[in-house]
Amino acid sequence: MIILLMGACAAQGVLTGGEKDDIPPKVIIEASTPDKSLNFKGRTFFLTFDEYVKVDDIFNQVIVSPPLVYNPKIELRGKRMIFEFNEKEVLRDSTTYTVQFGNAVKDITESNPAKDLRFVFSTGDIIDSLEISGTITSLDKNEPVADAWALLYDDPSDSTVYLSRPYYFGKSDKAGKFTIRNIKAGTYQMVALKDANNNYKFDNPTEQIGFRDSLITIEENIKGISLGVFEEEKKRLIQDVDSIQKGRVNIKFSEPLIQPTFTVSNNNVRTNRTWNGASITIYHQADSLISWKLYVDQANGQKDSINIRSYPLDTSMVQAPLTVSSRGINNQAQHPDSLFYLMSGLPLTSIKSEGFALFKDSVKLPISAPILSEVPGTLLVFQPMATGNYTLEIDSASLTDIYGRMNDSLIKISFTILDRAAFGNLKLEITGFNPDLNYILTLLKKDLIMAEWQHSGNELMIRSFVSLLPDTYELKVTEDINRNGRLDKGNFLQKLRPERQRILKLDPLRANWDVEQKLSISDWYKKPVVIPEEDKTPDEEEKEEKEDDGQNDK
Repeated sequence: MIILLMGACAAQGVLTGGEKDDIPPKVIIEASTPDKSLNFKGRTFFLTFDEYVKVDDIFNQVIVSPPLVYNPKIELRGKRMIFEFNEKEVLRDSTTYTVQFGNAVKDITESNPAKDLRFVFSTGDIIDSLEISGTITSLDKNEPVADAWALLYDDPSDSTVYLSRPYYFGKSDKAGKFTIRNIKAGTYQMVALKDANNNYKFDNPTEQIGFRDSLITIEENIKGISLGVFEEEKKRLIQDVDSIQKGRVNIKFSEPLIQPTFTVSNNNVRTNRTWNGASITIYHQADSLISWKLYVDQANGQKDSINIRSYPLDTSMVQAPLTVSSRGINNQAQHPDSLFYLMSGLPLTSIKSEGFALFKDSVKLPISAPILSEVPGTLLVFQPMATGNYTLEIDSASLTDIYGRMNDSLIKISFTILDRAAFGNLKLEITGFNPDLNYILTLLKKDLIMAEWQHSGNELMIRSFVSLLPDTYELKVTEDINRNGRLDKGNFLQKLRPERQRILKLDPLRANWDVEQKLSISDWYKKPVVIPEEDKTPDEEEKEEKEDDGQNDK
């Protein structure tokens, strides 16, 4: 026996902490204030749990409906949580109160929040028992949204969504379904909110919101409500203004600009502007340190006034020769139908057409006069047609940029026009359009726009493209409900729902191939599938209520 005991003592093993606790705390009904009490006259109630708990973020998580005037007090004593109304609080007569704790109550081991923890009581003879249920979906993807709030307000003003907590609320599950219980008959404003900071208010630019077109009157249980949420247009904030560079100003915004136009306050400042997404570059010829303003107007109505201090142009920059990059022409000079552009580092102000010459296999060809493009720094040169090898020559002093610099030597650019057999053809057949709406369709090759057009008046659209470079293409479809030629996001105050946009993947295109692709956007206009709730008999409802009590759904 001694030998066996010694062997057992010598045995080694690995200590473990046991299985992870993922069971949320539960209420012990018998040791708590009775739920759904009538003629409630007390100032406190308490809930006793089966384990020690902690309480976090009380101010944001604990919500009482109808809302209280004064903040209540919540404290812990062992496994018991005590809720105490403020001594100044006057509870309304004949009113059902619901205290919802959100995710405030958690166990102290793994911070598992108590599920659906709420306490209901009435200061009158009845408990309000009306319910409303439905589904919350995303308008851009038409998919269910989990953990979003369906909110009811007794105040119909729009500002209440920004400033006040809801009168009643319910949270959506993984299928997007929600239920709001213990509602008093009446008329309410109803919204859906994907709450980013858990304060039950629409006060964060990343939050998504949805709304009904009119108030909702609740006199009986309502099922099948559908709410779609969206993210509003973000304000374009000015993040940086860099005017230290001599002769140049760079301005960065927080979001890409929407079809901006520019004006300056000082007519003596000659400027050329380039705009690329969220950035603006301004080239100027100020000969001294001056201050002026740039006004930026965007198509969405946003207006900005930017104060700029311009440092005088560096004389060494003016004296340096003009350089021209040929990357623009090399990237595009492959297709027989291409328009060819020459890219310069800075905006060009003048050109001499007689300085341009085009050769094919050493034979000089006639060339149309090059013109300055609307995009600063871009020169539209010509459009060759035949297959073959070409050389473009630009004589010295033929180009002048904003700083008065000229090219000081002959520029030669060689390129090849491919045969049409090296390209493929694409035919698109798209169904599911709403004939009453306008659409913007954009054929994309990565970020390069190959074609853009509009469509309306027909459920079907057929369009063909010939001689496309072999590659993978995408089709961007944009709703243009107000026919302003761009995508508009929704706005809660204006009661505007967002226009939608989606990217459709296309089959890869190969050389000398014809691709016919059929696509559909009809799912945009299908209502989300909502599984109807079956009407329950009184016996079933009573049984379900008892089961809820047994599961401590308070």
